[in-house]
Amino acid sequence: MSADSADHCPPTDGKLGELEDRSLAVSSVAAVQTGFDTLAILSPILAAAVAETVAQQVDYAGLADRFDRPPTCPETVADQHRHVTMPQLRNSVNACGPADPIRSPVPASTPFGSQTGELVPVDSPSMSTYAQQKCCRQVTEVTCLHMSDLLGKSALVSGASRGIGKAVAAELLRRGANVVITARKPEPLEEAAGELRALGHQGEVVTVAGNSGDAESRAAAVGRAVSEFGSLDILINNTGINPVYGSLMDADLDAVRKIFDVNVVAALGYIQEAYKAWMRDNGGAIVNVASVAGIRSTGLIAAYGASKAALIRLTDELAWQLGPNIRVNAVAPGVVKTKFAGALYEAGEEQAASVYPMKRLGAPEDVAKLIGFLVSDEAAWITGETVRVDGGLLSTGGI
Repeated sequence: MSADSADHCPPTDGKLGELEDRSLAVSSVAAVQTGFDTLAILSPILAAAVAETVAQQVDYAGLADRFDRPPTCPETVADQHRHVTMPQLRNSVNACGPADPIRSPVPASTPFGSQTGELVPVDSPSMSTYAQQKCCRQVTEVTCLHMSDLLGKSALVSGASRGIGKAVAAELLRRGANVVITARKPEPLEEAAGELRALGHQGEVVTVAGNSGDAESRAAAVGRAVSEFGSLDILINNTGINPVYGSLMDADLDAVRKIFDVNVVAALGYIQEAYKAWMRDNGGAIVNVASVAGIRSTGLIAAYGASKAALIRLTDELAWQLGPNIRVNAVAPGVVKTKFAGALYEAGEEQAASVYPMKRLGAPEDVAKLIGFLVSDEAAWITGETVRVDGGLLSTGGI
């Protein structure tokens, strides 16, 4: 402790009077302490009686003699805690077990003002254990609030048997939603569903195999969501294909047409079905998975990039047409480590990542967490946006 800081420590000699000691020790709440001070001045006898009565009902767990102990300066407390490691803190919280309530409800205010602290019951654990359990309870409440912000809602995620779509389904489940996942092939779709269920989240997982480019398949998936869960609040258009690489002058037009049918027309088809079945009357949130290739030109995947540019433009238009009850946004990932994008990095991942300021390629979870935010109420005033999740790639002018 520095000499300067020592000058600011209160003197350690002397004691407060017994009446003041009892009064101020009733609660750690500053407002209550002030109230008892005032009461002690106006009526010392009454204050003593009140303090004595409360003292018989409350275990102060060390608070009652607080004024008999030498004060501790902030610098001293800092020294005591400076070398505590994160694993130690984590273990101390985890060790407290379930976050069960350990006190009776207390009023939000007192005759002396708002209450910011809590009285510890006689049969409570020691103050250290009480504080530890209180901390664990608060952490649990905050965590549960975040994890259940989509509780009771249902979502449809297309192209969800692997990669970004599967990660999005996992994120929505983590946040409490029920999820319908679709993909063209039944076997990998069921395998993905099994892995998602094994995560142990509260939400349910339903599979609907089918081709996103087929109108009947889209209608079946949307209908299953509404019939199974009673609503369709969230739609994630993640289906995408890219059979064309290289110059557009050499591109097969049938293949280009197929890219646009799946990447753009099918997305609009899903939105139309969701709108008719649920969202027109009940609202919802839609996210289209685009690409940075739809924002900036690239020679290698030009046809794919053009389709994603169209999807971004579609997002803008639909946000205007479907507001205010339906929000429509898009995300534009950079290269994400998936089987779909393998041709863009498998020849040299380190070199591919070197053009990113973050010096790594994306993970499916990077995109999934952004989508989880966009469909939640936390993003209630965000619509018509295309949010880049590209590790800073476009900020450097690269692609």
